[in-house]
Amino acid sequence: MKSPLEQFDIVNVKSFNTTLVDISLNNILIPFLLLLGIIALYLFVFNNRFNLIPFYVQNIIEKEFIFIIGLIKQQAHNYGLFWFTLIFSLFNFVLFCIY
Repeated sequence: MKSPLEQFDIVNVKSFNTTLVDISLNNILIPFLLLLGIIALYLFVFNNRFNLIPFYVQNIIEKEFIFIIGLIKQQAHNYGLFWFTLIFSLFNFVLFCIY
């Protein structure tokens, strides 16, 4: 009988070994990279138009950017800005995985 916790096992799908770096592609990273690629493609398609007035997707991303910057500055002041990229990526990952 299989354990119910088996679904949370991290399994390496592909491993790229060099002399200095071990880069492994695992089952946790695949959905994140897929979602990141979809978001990047979506943003590239809608932001490829060179308009003087920003498109609604750009407005949403800018508002989200300002919201997260304000949240970090409110909680950790300027010391927390070092972690902005991680927090921004994690926030977007959770936000888009819900929908």
